[in-house]
Amino acid sequence: MSVCRLQAAAAELAAVNPELSAYLNRAAAGLREGLSPALALELAGPAALRRRNRFLTQAGLCLRRDGESLWAMAGRLAKRINSAHRRDDLVGELLNSAAASASLPTSQRQLYSIILENLPD
Repeated sequence: MSVCRLQAAAAELAAVNPELSAYLNRAAAGLREGLSPALALELAGPAALRRRNRFLTQAGLCLRRDGESLWAMAGRLAKRINSAHRRDDLVGELLNSAAASASLPTSQRQLYSIILENLPD
């Protein structure tokens, strides 16, 4: 798809889906600046890591038990990531989405740091 087509699609979607329109405009701007398509479409690099981290934080919050510390939650999330058995539930879907964005951290410490940085205010 050319940059002109991305901009045209963004313009058509502006009223229907402003978030998607903004994403397409950012991608077109990145391509115009000479970024690789993967970086411009936020499929690689820092944007992919941010997306992975958001999915991991959401997965951790889904696993969290009442009164459980973030450290304990990160430990349970690490066990879930390192488990050979994948479950078809919301946490499994979030982990699959995170893995599609970037490689998954496997240690409790790494996950704890990611969760702390990405917790909603």
